[in-house]
Amino acid sequence: MFGERSAIIMSNYYHRYPKLLLSMSISKMVTVPKSYSLRERHIEYNKNIINYRFCENITEEPKEGENGRGNGDERGKLTFTDMKEFPSFKFGNYTYAIEMEQPNPEFQEIARKELRENLELQKETVVRLRELLKGETNLKCPLDFDAWLIRFLRPCKYYPESAFNLVKNYYSFKVKHSDIYDNLKPSREKNIFEQNILVVLPLRDQHGRRMLVIEIGKRWKHNKCSLDEIFKGCVFFLEAAMLEPVTQIAGVVVIFDMDGLTLQQAWQFTPAIAKRIIDWLQDSIPIRVKNIHIINQPYVFNMVFALFKPILREKLRRRCKRNFVFGSLKEDMYMYLCLIFHGTDRKSLHQYISPKCLPIAYGGDIDIPRVEGKQWLEWLLMCDSEFDGTLSNQLDVVNLLQTEHGSTGLTRESSETLEEFTS
Repeated sequence: MFGERSAIIMSNYYHRYPKLLLSMSISKMVTVPKSYSLRERHIEYNKNIINYRFCENITEEPKEGENGRGNGDERGKLTFTDMKEFPSFKFGNYTYAIEMEQPNPEFQEIARKELRENLELQKETVVRLRELLKGETNLKCPLDFDAWLIRFLRPCKYYPESAFNLVKNYYSFKVKHSDIYDNLKPSREKNIFEQNILVVLPLRDQHGRRMLVIEIGKRWKHNKCSLDEIFKGCVFFLEAAMLEPVTQIAGVVVIFDMDGLTLQQAWQFTPAIAKRIIDWLQDSIPIRVKNIHIINQPYVFNMVFALFKPILREKLRRRCKRNFVFGSLKEDMYMYLCLIFHGTDRKSLHQYISPKCLPIAYGGDIDIPRVEGKQWLEWLLMCDSEFDGTLSNQLDVVNLLQTEHGSTGLTRESSETLEEFTS
């Protein structure tokens, strides 16, 4: 998505987008030895404008109908708007971009081991999920859009029934929270970017996961930017992340930096907001949220977490890792939905995220200039129309709430099934 561009991952991708290759201003060719570990490959990928080893024959145009292009077949599409070039911008030594390349061999192996992914099963389950969705007459979604269906199959480990429930939850959540999602697109939500609260790190972590930092503390002016706006900003970034095949496999990591959180800010969190966030993360987003790290939290954060704790399922609340001490406060280190508390203990954070992937501010080795919010906005505005397809109600699901799936579409059975397969 936003990290250092892996400029040549698969030559097939550049057959389909030859103009994108010419626009990238490749400054250095890097051959990554096969003996490198996955972590070493990612570090090497992200040092400059990185290139993988498939660098021959990249100028040939695709034949008519090849890869689902050129024949009007929707099933070969990658995005709603059939974008030919994906937005990117260079900042310092790093290039932020949506990475639409197909997974390299390392991630293909991860997908095989963790998600049961193989070509035969993928084709079979896409057909099955399409059949299930056709039977849901109140749900209008892009049935002939294979890449879209795979976005829901991957986090459910290619169990079609679980992916079917996830699709229903995904759209039911948008209908239930129509005050958030109606006409939601970057061009209408400029304020959140002006606050400089959300930051996507330019590197993936050592496991290939995207990393989003949310600074709810010193940088958050709660009288100028509401929690609803922060939520919308997170939706933008995670929806963009869901476009990337590698991120669909590896997942994302979220870091909440609570440094400077005040009592007045803590009062902005309400039970309704807490429930919305938990419902979204537990049941309604087709992406593997692997870890949520809470860092630099002051004592007042206990008030905030007290709102979230009762909403988390008992199975997730039992995922307790250990206790640790930082400063003068003794904290419980829980893992709820992979929710981990670190306080100011950087060694604790580094147990999960390598310092080689983190900025200096978090005890890391990378000197990363801060990207201002207006630059994120300019970046997202370049794909503003894509959010019409992913977030708007042009996919007509209004009647879904009146079906047998309940008032919210989030049944206990479907939620438990999703928990089983997406954990």
